[in-house]
Amino acid sequence: MNPKVSICIPAYKQPDSISRTLESIKTQDFLDFEVVVSDDTPDESVYRVCERFRTCFPIQYLKNDKSLGSPGNWNRAVDAASGQYVKIMHHDDYFSDNASLGAFVALLDDHPEAGFAFSGSNNVDKNGVLCFVHSAKKKQVEELRRNQNVLFFGNFIGAPSATIYRKDLGVRFDENLKWVVDLDFYYSILRLNNFFRYTEKPLVSVCIGGDDRVTSECENNKCVEIYEWFYFYKKLSSVDSYDFCYFKFFWNLLRKYRIYSLEEIFVCGVNEPVPGYVEQIMYCLDIFNHPVKVRMFDKLLCVMCFRWWLIRRCHFLK
Repeated sequence: MNPKVSICIPAYKQPDSISRTLESIKTQDFLDFEVVVSDDTPDESVYRVCERFRTCFPIQYLKNDKSLGSPGNWNRAVDAASGQYVKIMHHDDYFSDNASLGAFVALLDDHPEAGFAFSGSNNVDKNGVLCFVHSAKKKQVEELRRNQNVLFFGNFIGAPSATIYRKDLGVRFDENLKWVVDLDFYYSILRLNNFFRYTEKPLVSVCIGGDDRVTSECENNKCVEIYEWFYFYKKLSSVDSYDFCYFKFFWNLLRKYRIYSLEEIFVCGVNEPVPGYVEQIMYCLDIFNHPVKVRMFDKLLCVMCFRWWLIRRCHFLK
Protein backbone atom coordinates (compact mmCIF):
# COMPACT_ATOMS: atom_id res chain seq x y z
CA MET A 1 0.00 0.00 0.00
CA ASN A 2 1.36 3.37 -0.99
CA PRO A 3 2.15 5.91 1.76
CA LYS A 4 0.15 9.08 2.21
CA VAL A 5 3.19 11.32 1.71
CA SER A 6 6.63 11.05 0.14
CA ILE A 7 9.32 13.20 1.73
CA CYS A 8 11.70 13.91 -1.14
CA ILE A 9 15.24 14.99 -0.27
CA PRO A 10 17.61 16.10 -3.04
CA ALA A 11 21.05 15.68 -1.49
CA TYR A 12 24.48 17.06 -2.26
CA LYS A 13 27.28 16.54 0.25
CA GLN A 14 26.80 17.98 3.78
CA PRO A 15 26.18 14.63 5.55
CA ASP A 16 25.81 16.36 8.93
CA SER A 17 22.99 18.50 7.56
CA ILE A 18 21.05 15.61 6.07
CA SER A 19 21.52 13.70 9.33
CA ARG A 20 19.75 16.55 11.12
CA THR A 21 16.98 16.47 8.50
CA LEU A 22 16.47 12.73 8.92
CA GLU A 23 16.51 13.04 12.72
CA SER A 24 13.64 15.55 12.48
CA ILE A 25 11.73 13.11 10.28
CA LYS A 26 12.35 10.27 12.73
CA THR A 27 10.57 12.16 15.52
CA GLN A 28 7.38 12.94 13.58
CA ASP A 29 4.04 11.91 15.09
CA PHE A 30 2.56 11.31 11.62
CA LEU A 31 3.92 7.97 10.40
CA ASP A 32 2.33 7.25 7.02
CA PHE A 33 5.27 8.38 4.92
CA GLU A 34 8.31 7.28 2.94
CA VAL A 35 11.60 9.08 2.40
CA VAL A 36 13.19 9.33 -1.04
CA VAL A 37 16.79 10.58 -1.21
CA SER A 38 18.27 11.46 -4.59
CA ASP A 39 22.00 11.95 -4.14
CA ASP A 40 24.40 14.01 -6.28
CA THR A 41 27.27 13.52 -3.82
CA PRO A 42 30.38 12.04 -5.49
CA ASP A 43 31.34 9.96 -2.44
CA GLU A 44 29.35 7.70 -0.08
CA SER A 45 29.02 10.10 2.86
CA VAL A 46 25.30 10.74 2.37
CA TYR A 47 24.65 7.05 1.67
CA ARG A 48 26.22 6.09 5.00
CA VAL A 49 23.98 8.57 6.82
CA CYS A 50 20.88 7.18 5.12
CA GLU A 51 21.84 3.63 6.08
CA ARG A 52 21.73 4.60 9.76
CA PHE A 53 18.02 5.45 9.43
CA ARG A 54 16.94 2.48 7.34
CA THR A 55 15.45 0.71 10.36
CA CYS A 56 13.59 3.85 11.51
CA PHE A 57 11.32 4.41 8.49
CA PRO A 58 10.98 3.41 4.81
CA ILE A 59 13.79 5.06 2.88
CA GLN A 60 14.63 4.82 -0.80
CA TYR A 61 18.17 5.90 -1.64
CA LEU A 62 18.97 6.84 -5.26
CA LYS A 63 22.60 7.41 -6.25
CA ASN A 64 23.02 9.53 -9.36
CA ASP A 65 25.80 8.20 -11.59
CA LYS A 66 26.18 11.67 -13.00
CA SER A 67 25.43 14.82 -11.02
CA LEU A 68 21.98 16.07 -12.05
CA GLY A 69 22.28 19.44 -10.38
CA SER A 70 19.37 21.58 -9.33
CA PRO A 71 16.54 21.05 -10.16
CA GLY A 72 17.21 17.75 -11.98
CA ASN A 73 18.06 16.15 -8.66
CA TRP A 74 14.75 17.38 -7.24
CA ASN A 75 12.82 15.85 -10.12
CA ARG A 76 14.48 12.48 -9.77
CA ALA A 77 13.38 12.23 -6.15
CA VAL A 78 9.83 13.32 -7.00
CA ASP A 79 9.61 10.92 -9.97
CA ALA A 80 10.46 8.01 -7.65
CA ALA A 81 7.88 9.04 -5.03
CA SER A 82 4.87 6.75 -4.54
CA GLY A 83 2.94 8.88 -2.05
CA GLN A 84 -0.29 10.78 -2.65
CA TYR A 85 1.40 13.95 -1.46
CA VAL A 86 4.93 15.20 -2.15
CA LYS A 87 6.85 16.97 0.60
CA ILE A 88 10.14 18.42 -0.64
CA MET A 89 12.80 18.81 2.05
CA HIS A 90 16.17 20.25 1.14
CA HIS A 91 19.02 18.39 2.79
CA ASP A 92 19.89 21.28 5.14
CA ASP A 93 16.28 22.00 6.21
CA TYR A 94 14.31 20.19 8.90
CA PHE A 95 10.91 19.99 10.60
CA SER A 96 10.45 22.50 13.41
CA ASP A 97 8.72 20.07 15.79
CA ASN A 98 7.29 16.55 15.90
CA ALA A 99 3.82 17.67 14.75
CA SER A 100 5.02 19.46 11.59
CA LEU A 101 4.48 16.69 9.02
CA GLY A 102 1.01 15.93 10.35
CA ALA A 103 0.14 19.64 10.10
CA PHE A 104 1.29 19.74 6.48
CA VAL A 105 -0.78 16.67 5.61
CA ALA A 106 -3.84 18.08 7.37
CA LEU A 107 -3.73 21.19 5.20
CA LEU A 108 -4.54 18.99 2.18
CA ASP A 109 -6.56 16.26 3.92
CA ASP A 110 -8.96 18.79 5.43
CA HIS A 111 -9.31 20.67 2.14
CA PRO A 112 -9.64 18.14 -0.71
CA GLU A 113 -10.16 20.95 -3.23
CA ALA A 114 -6.64 22.26 -2.55
CA GLY A 115 -3.71 20.95 -4.56
CA PHE A 116 -1.01 22.93 -2.81
CA ALA A 117 -0.23 24.21 0.68
CA PHE A 118 2.55 26.11 2.37
CA SER A 119 3.57 27.32 5.80
CA GLY A 120 5.73 29.89 7.50
CA SER A 121 9.32 28.95 8.28
CA ASN A 122 12.01 29.56 10.84
CA ASN A 123 14.99 30.84 8.87
CA VAL A 124 18.09 29.65 10.70
CA ASP A 125 21.85 29.77 10.18
CA LYS A 126 23.94 26.64 9.58
CA ASN A 127 24.14 26.09 13.35
CA GLY A 128 20.37 26.16 13.76
CA VAL A 129 20.27 29.60 15.39
CA LEU A 130 17.08 31.48 14.51
CA CYS A 131 17.69 34.52 12.27
CA PHE A 132 14.07 35.48 11.57
CA VAL A 133 10.63 33.97 10.97
CA HIS A 134 9.38 34.08 7.40
CA SER A 135 5.64 34.28 6.81
CA ALA A 136 3.48 35.58 4.00
CA LYS A 137 1.45 38.68 4.71
CA LYS A 138 -2.34 38.45 4.64
CA LYS A 139 -2.49 40.87 1.71
CA GLN A 140 -0.03 38.74 -0.29
CA VAL A 141 -2.04 35.56 0.30
CA GLU A 142 -5.27 37.27 -0.72
CA GLU A 143 -3.67 38.62 -3.89
CA LEU A 144 -2.30 35.16 -4.73
CA ARG A 145 -5.84 33.77 -4.62
CA ARG A 146 -6.90 36.37 -7.20
CA ASN A 147 -3.87 36.39 -9.45
CA GLN A 148 -0.98 33.91 -9.54
CA ASN A 149 1.11 36.40 -11.54
CA VAL A 150 1.88 38.17 -8.27
CA LEU A 151 4.57 35.51 -7.72
CA PHE A 152 6.63 37.17 -10.45
CA PHE A 153 7.36 40.08 -8.13
CA GLY A 154 8.58 38.18 -5.09
CA ASN A 155 8.76 34.82 -3.37
CA PHE A 156 6.60 35.26 -0.29
CA ILE A 157 5.74 31.53 -0.30
CA GLY A 158 9.28 30.71 0.73
CA ALA A 159 11.55 27.72 0.16
CA PRO A 160 10.25 24.44 -1.34
CA SER A 161 10.74 22.85 2.08
CA ALA A 162 7.82 24.98 3.31
CA THR A 163 5.41 23.43 0.80
CA ILE A 164 3.43 20.25 0.13
CA TYR A 165 1.38 19.33 -2.94
CA ARG A 166 -0.62 16.55 -4.57
CA LYS A 167 1.54 14.40 -6.82
CA ASP A 168 -1.27 13.71 -9.30
CA LEU A 169 -1.00 17.32 -10.49
CA GLY A 170 1.98 16.05 -12.46
CA VAL A 171 4.00 19.26 -12.23
CA ARG A 172 7.79 18.99 -12.42
CA PHE A 173 10.49 21.53 -11.73
CA ASP A 174 11.56 23.23 -14.96
CA GLU A 175 15.15 22.13 -15.60
CA ASN A 176 15.78 25.20 -17.76
CA LEU A 177 15.77 27.22 -14.55
CA LYS A 178 17.81 27.47 -11.37
CA TRP A 179 17.41 30.93 -9.87
CA VAL A 180 13.61 31.30 -10.16
CA VAL A 181 12.77 27.59 -10.40
CA ASP A 182 10.77 27.59 -7.16
CA LEU A 183 8.62 30.56 -8.23
CA ASP A 184 8.03 28.96 -11.61
CA PHE A 185 7.03 25.70 -9.92
CA TYR A 186 4.54 27.37 -7.55
CA TYR A 187 3.09 29.32 -10.44
CA SER A 188 2.70 26.17 -12.58
CA ILE A 189 0.85 24.34 -9.81
CA LEU A 190 -1.48 27.24 -9.07
CA ARG A 191 -2.27 27.68 -12.76
CA LEU A 192 -3.61 24.12 -12.73
CA ASN A 193 -5.42 24.45 -9.41
CA ASN A 194 -5.61 27.85 -7.73
CA PHE A 195 -7.04 26.44 -4.49
CA PHE A 196 -4.35 26.38 -1.82
CA ARG A 197 -4.02 26.45 1.93
CA TYR A 198 -1.64 28.41 4.10
CA THR A 199 -0.65 28.48 7.74
CA GLU A 200 1.65 31.14 9.14
CA LYS A 201 2.92 28.65 11.73
CA PRO A 202 6.61 27.89 10.97
CA LEU A 203 6.40 24.15 10.35
CA VAL A 204 9.95 23.93 8.98
CA SER A 205 13.33 25.42 9.72
CA VAL A 206 15.12 26.61 6.58
CA CYS A 207 18.88 27.03 6.58
CA ILE A 208 20.04 30.29 5.02
CA GLY A 209 23.54 31.47 4.23
CA GLY A 210 24.99 27.98 4.09
CA ASP A 211 27.06 26.29 1.37
CA ASP A 212 24.48 26.64 -1.39
CA ARG A 213 25.94 25.86 -4.81
CA VAL A 214 22.90 27.26 -6.63
CA THR A 215 23.15 30.61 -4.84
CA SER A 216 26.88 30.82 -5.49
CA GLU A 217 26.38 30.07 -9.19
CA CYS A 218 23.38 32.34 -9.78
CA GLU A 219 23.39 35.28 -7.38
CA ASN A 220 24.34 38.50 -9.19
CA ASN A 221 24.99 36.49 -12.37
CA LYS A 222 23.79 38.76 -15.19
CA CYS A 223 23.12 36.09 -17.80
CA VAL A 224 21.34 33.78 -15.36
CA GLU A 225 19.02 36.47 -14.04
CA ILE A 226 18.26 38.10 -17.40
CA TYR A 227 17.55 34.78 -19.10
CA GLU A 228 15.45 33.32 -16.31
CA TRP A 229 13.29 36.37 -15.60
CA PHE A 230 12.40 36.81 -19.29
CA TYR A 231 11.81 33.03 -19.59
CA PHE A 232 9.49 33.07 -16.59
CA TYR A 233 7.72 36.21 -17.83
CA LYS A 234 6.82 34.45 -21.09
CA LYS A 235 4.95 31.79 -19.09
CA LEU A 236 2.68 34.27 -17.33
CA SER A 237 -0.90 34.29 -18.45
CA SER A 238 -3.18 37.33 -18.83
CA VAL A 239 -0.35 39.81 -18.35
CA ASP A 240 -1.56 43.41 -18.17
CA SER A 241 1.11 45.16 -20.22
CA TYR A 242 -0.01 48.49 -18.73
CA ASP A 243 0.61 47.30 -15.17
CA PHE A 244 3.32 49.58 -13.81
CA CYS A 245 4.65 46.72 -11.64
CA TYR A 246 6.11 44.98 -14.71
CA PHE A 247 7.62 48.21 -15.97
CA LYS A 248 9.20 48.87 -12.59
CA PHE A 249 10.49 45.29 -12.31
CA PHE A 250 12.30 45.31 -15.65
CA TRP A 251 13.52 48.88 -15.11
CA ASN A 252 15.28 47.77 -11.91
CA LEU A 253 16.58 44.53 -13.44
CA LEU A 254 18.06 46.17 -16.54
CA ARG A 255 19.45 49.08 -14.53
CA LYS A 256 21.13 46.65 -12.13
CA TYR A 257 23.14 45.10 -14.95
CA ARG A 258 23.44 48.27 -17.07
CA ILE A 259 21.78 46.73 -20.10
CA TYR A 260 20.95 49.29 -22.78
CA SER A 261 20.31 47.23 -25.94
CA LEU A 262 18.43 44.18 -27.21
CA GLU A 263 21.73 42.64 -28.27
CA GLU A 264 22.86 42.52 -24.63
CA ILE A 265 19.63 40.73 -23.70
CA PHE A 266 19.96 38.20 -26.52
CA VAL A 267 23.58 37.46 -25.54
CA CYS A 268 22.19 36.22 -22.21
CA GLY A 269 20.24 33.53 -24.06
CA VAL A 270 16.86 35.24 -24.45
CA ASN A 271 15.57 34.15 -27.86
CA GLU A 272 12.00 35.46 -27.71
CA PRO A 273 10.73 38.96 -28.52
CA VAL A 274 10.70 41.15 -25.41
CA PRO A 275 7.78 43.39 -24.36
CA GLY A 276 7.74 46.71 -26.24
CA TYR A 277 8.16 48.77 -23.10
CA VAL A 278 11.47 47.01 -22.40
CA GLU A 279 12.98 48.81 -25.39
CA GLN A 280 11.67 52.11 -24.00
CA ILE A 281 13.28 51.29 -20.67
CA MET A 282 16.66 50.60 -22.26
CA TYR A 283 16.45 53.81 -24.28
CA CYS A 284 15.74 55.82 -21.13
CA LEU A 285 18.48 54.08 -19.14
CA ASP A 286 21.01 54.68 -21.88
CA ILE A 287 20.19 58.39 -21.99
CA PHE A 288 20.37 58.89 -18.24
CA ASN A 289 23.63 56.93 -18.14
CA HIS A 290 25.31 59.70 -20.21
CA PRO A 291 24.17 62.95 -18.57
CA VAL A 292 26.88 65.08 -20.13
CA LYS A 293 27.09 63.73 -23.63
CA VAL A 294 23.38 63.64 -24.40
CA ARG A 295 21.62 66.71 -25.66
CA MET A 296 18.87 68.27 -23.58
CA PHE A 297 16.44 67.53 -26.42
CA ASP A 298 17.07 63.80 -26.08
CA LYS A 299 16.58 63.92 -22.34
CA LEU A 300 13.32 65.75 -22.81
CA LEU A 301 12.20 63.20 -25.40
CA CYS A 302 12.97 60.40 -22.95
CA VAL A 303 10.87 62.01 -20.22
CA MET A 304 8.03 62.58 -22.68
CA CYS A 305 8.07 58.89 -23.72
CA PHE A 306 7.86 57.84 -20.11
CA ARG A 307 5.07 60.33 -19.44
CA TRP A 308 3.21 59.07 -22.51
CA TRP A 309 3.36 55.52 -21.17
CA LEU A 310 1.97 56.63 -17.81
CA ILE A 311 -0.88 58.54 -19.50
CA ARG A 312 -1.80 55.42 -21.47
CA ARG A 313 -1.73 53.46 -18.24
CA CYS A 314 -4.02 55.94 -16.45
CA HIS A 315 -6.41 55.99 -19.41
CA PHE A 316 -6.55 52.20 -19.41
CA LEU A 317 -7.54 52.13 -15.73
CA LYS A 318 -10.55 54.43 -16.22
